[in-house]
Amino acid sequence: MKGKVALAVGLICAGGLVLTACSNTSATEPVVIEQKVIEQKSVEAPERDPVMQQWVDQAGLNPCPVGVENPDAAIPGLPNIELPCLGDGPPVNLSTLRGIPLVVNVWASWCPPCIEEMPILAQAARELEGTIQFIGIDYQDDPARGLELLTVMGVDFPSVFDPDAQVRAPIAIPGPPVTYFVTPEGVIAGRWDGSITSEQALATLIETYLGVTW
Repeated sequence: MKGKVALAVGLICAGGLVLTACSNTSATEPVVIEQKVIEQKSVEAPERDPVMQQWVDQAGLNPCPVGVENPDAAIPGLPNIELPCLGDGPPVNLSTLRGIPLVVNVWASWCPPCIEEMPILAQAARELEGTIQFIGIDYQDDPARGLELLTVMGVDFPSVFDPDAQVRAPIAIPGPPVTYFVTPEGVIAGRWDGSITSEQALATLIETYLGVTW
């Protein structure tokens, strides 16, 4: 897996993408964030040219989750924002995701710490399938580069795409990576700023905030 990480970093460097926007904050104590009320925003899925569709097909991401209609309010909860699915699938309104514990990871292809934690998140998503839903938010990124990275890293849990950083203010993102732990009722129970550096660290966060032993 270290080889995949090195290859992914090499792809980023070769692409000449800016790295300075990536959060350089080390992991801190998880904290519960304050809910902010915003107006609903909706964006259309990006146009799929042949090259883009090729990356979608090669990535083979699992379908994006479908939310529920008119869910009960969750405070603090994910924002009432609809984002396009990075793979094949309908847009996702983050505020409507209910029924199963949720791990939401904010990442980008230009962010080395995001790449470093991807194998840990991907393994957890596979082992906890049916118990916890993992979903990524590809943040201020080029979707083709994001799909390329997921393909190289062998990540198959779904992601949505936020090119304009709509989620930044509502859930207080300093820069990726950030990971949120959301209850089946839609309440954000905790968050982790910075890279998750080990399976044990992720297991502790999941047990602490979602009550699931991994």
